[in-house]
Amino acid sequence: MAELWEVLEGLRYARRMIFRAVELNVNSIRVDHTIKEGMTNSRLSRELVNKIRHLLEMGWNVDVSHSYREVNQCADTLANIPCSLDYNLKIYETFSTQIRHLPLAGIMGIATHQLIIL
Repeated sequence: MAELWEVLEGLRYARRMIFRAVELNVNSIRVDHTIKEGMTNSRLSRELVNKIRHLLEMGWNVDVSHSYREVNQCADTLANIPCSLDYNLKIYETFSTQIRHLPLAGIMGIATHQLIIL
């Protein structure tokens, strides 16, 4: 549910910024599938998905795809920053101090290890 809210608010922001082409990467295969197929069991999720799909059909190019959180460490780090429950949207126009090092690490090819339980 939280990821659907993030997608909706992100698309609304991109629309307000008058972007004509957007690459939307979600780190949940389920969210990717739900957005593309429009099927969900929850009434609230269905309302969010309908709003998202309405935005996607507004005459701009939005490419929705799944990417593992390790691929987009900036987004994953920002999502894990503790936030208050005042429901205000926080938009960073410059790199936050928590992620300032990540683009350089990506350029340099510094790997991040992931523990996978088999």
